[in-house]
Amino acid sequence: MVPKAELLETCFKFVERIAHVPPETVKINLHISTQGLEMMGLRKAWMLNSELAAMARLTKREEFNKRLEEAKKKGGLEAFLHERDEPFQPEPFGPKAKR
Repeated sequence: MVPKAELLETCFKFVERIAHVPPETVKINLHISTQGLEMMGLRKAWMLNSELAAMARLTKREEFNKRLEEAKKKGGLEAFLHERDEPFQPEPFGPKAKR
């Protein structure tokens, strides 16, 4: 829960993080998340997951991946992962988050 005084600032932090994701992927995630909330059952959840994964892989824009591929060429998988994850650090709710 976010205190009322910090709500707007917290929202902007999320918006900044989302801005690092291709717009098509954001739209897909919103659509799939909405569908997921309307669905029930494990089988449907797995089908939803496979649909999202397929769409996310097919909608990658070259400009979003160019810097990742350049990092991979220079420093391998570790550099690729670092470049990919850097805009999302620190993880406010992830396993590395300061609590």
